[in-house]
Amino acid sequence: MYHRLDLRENYERISGTEHIFTLPVDEFKRQIAYLKDAGYTFVTPDQVRRYLNGDLVLQEPSVLITFDDGCLSVKQYTLPILEKYEACATVFVTTDPNSHIFNLRDQPQRRLTDEELRAIDGDIINVESHAVSHRPLTALSADEIHFELAESKKELERIISREVSYLAIPGNWYSSEVMRIARELGYKAVWCSNPGMITANANPFGLPRLNVEGCLTLPQFTFSISSLGVAQRKAVSAVKRLPGFMLGPRYWLPARRFLLNWIPGQYISRQRIIKACIALASLIVLLITSWYFLYS
Repeated sequence: MYHRLDLRENYERISGTEHIFTLPVDEFKRQIAYLKDAGYTFVTPDQVRRYLNGDLVLQEPSVLITFDDGCLSVKQYTLPILEKYEACATVFVTTDPNSHIFNLRDQPQRRLTDEELRAIDGDIINVESHAVSHRPLTALSADEIHFELAESKKELERIISREVSYLAIPGNWYSSEVMRIARELGYKAVWCSNPGMITANANPFGLPRLNVEGCLTLPQFTFSISSLGVAQRKAVSAVKRLPGFMLGPRYWLPARRFLLNWIPGQYISRQRIIKACIALASLIVLLITSWYFLYS
């Protein structure tokens, strides 16, 4: 799972969370070249769904490349690299061009225009839904969730003149109600951001993905998609989900943004682990203390 690409010289000037969510163009090129040379088969969401239904046998190893948000760099940088290596990808688009996700302080990058989305949708890039505004869906009412998922589907279908069948959850904020509404609206599969590999018996409504951080070197990238790397990510993710579950999106999102700004560094480093442990321990103590005074 990717978000944005940018030139190396621009990436070096980026700070904060966008150092994670933006990837240098040359690094993405190396990663796609590695996957191609390692014998990976690039697949589409339709092929994944057919695989889950038992209608298709996927060659091993296979990989689904996804981009969230729908930023301009998908057309500028991603498409030419995919064409060069005969690969394919899916871009999950947030339909409101005024969403905060396209006006980030560290890395403003506009949404692809309707004309650009229409032009790139095809054999190399699939356009699918990433809701309307990129708001945390679990913080919304049922009617608001329905609007986010239905309106984005309808708008994208108007733009690209074909059915939109797949959804990626913004910010990984989802619930059983979100999945129920997605199913009722006609989505055939939903991708989250929980780390993991898709297996033949997986539930199509809650498929995992592996986030590719911008700071990863090629050796770190290859480790992160290995069985051991995925297991490590699952363990880290289980711990990271606890504060979000306890605080909810309203309080956890700004706290998470602060922590990501405070704990810069590579994918795994001793300094980052120590800082993360201190921050997590402090947060847990604060939560326990708050609960004690509120409910004692």
